[in-house]
Amino acid sequence: MRLTTWGACGTVTGSCHLLEHQGFRLLLDCGLYQGEPRAENREPFGFDPAEVDALVLSHAHLDHSGRIPRLFREGYRGRVYATAPTLKLVRPLLEDALKLMKEDIKRARRKGLPVPELLWNEADVRAFLGRSKPLPYYQARKIGPFRVTLKNAGHLPGSAFVEVRAGGRSLVFSGDLGNRRKETLPDPDYPRVADLVLSESTYGDRPHRPFQATLVEFAELLADTLEAGGKVVIPSFALERAQEILFYLRRFEAEGQIPVVPVFVDSPLTTRISEIYGQIQEAFSDLVRSFYRRGIDPFAPAQLRYTQSVE
Repeated sequence: MRLTTWGACGTVTGSCHLLEHQGFRLLLDCGLYQGEPRAENREPFGFDPAEVDALVLSHAHLDHSGRIPRLFREGYRGRVYATAPTLKLVRPLLEDALKLMKEDIKRARRKGLPVPELLWNEADVRAFLGRSKPLPYYQARKIGPFRVTLKNAGHLPGSAFVEVRAGGRSLVFSGDLGNRRKETLPDPDYPRVADLVLSESTYGDRPHRPFQATLVEFAELLADTLEAGGKVVIPSFALERAQEILFYLRRFEAEGQIPVVPVFVDSPLTTRISEIYGQIQEAFSDLVRSFYRRGIDPFAPAQLRYTQSVE
């Protein structure tokens, strides 16, 4: 089993790793490089997409999924395996990314700047989704000479780390890992002993204070501002972070830690993702599922309002 890393090496985005065994080529993730405009997103992959046989996607975030449509654009025709929640969540992220790319092109034309080409288009997204196949946690699947098992990574709903076995050797690919004892998602699983672990290390170089201390400070800041008649603006990622904030706003209201006030989610992408959350209840913690069973939306403060467009 041979491993070649084509992304997320020396940086935190662009995850892309190629496994080869007995002439079969299995790709683990194929993500965008993010941050400032990155030339790497337009450079050759380093391998021929048409010669890749299968792809396993760890989770929906664009730095792990965002170049898969381009992979299809350049000749890939294999399957994409991921958990069912990941395949539901990745669609709005890709469609939003495409919308932003088109807006960048319009802005460049308006300002007389060089016009970038689209990395991929709607047809490439459809090709990706049309070749996708759900792979549940813990169900080992034979993909060519590889035996692949997904296990819960606790990072997003449906996020996975990947255990791969072939030729008497084993590899664990972490994807992105979540913290333990989070209230909205199950704790990440522990991997089996492996010959090689390919792990992300984004926050591995710093200590973190207990999450409960963060919640106490968050509630205090909200209460002080709202009780003084102020307004609170909270920037947030559209997937998982925004919903986690809504979860705790609802709790703070229910416990009387903050007053009940209108809560506006000013993000059409967050609105779409929150709608999907109700369709993937199996991906959440026992606590969250217990709310859903009682007909309660655990991610909805009392006066929640979603915007439907930027207008």
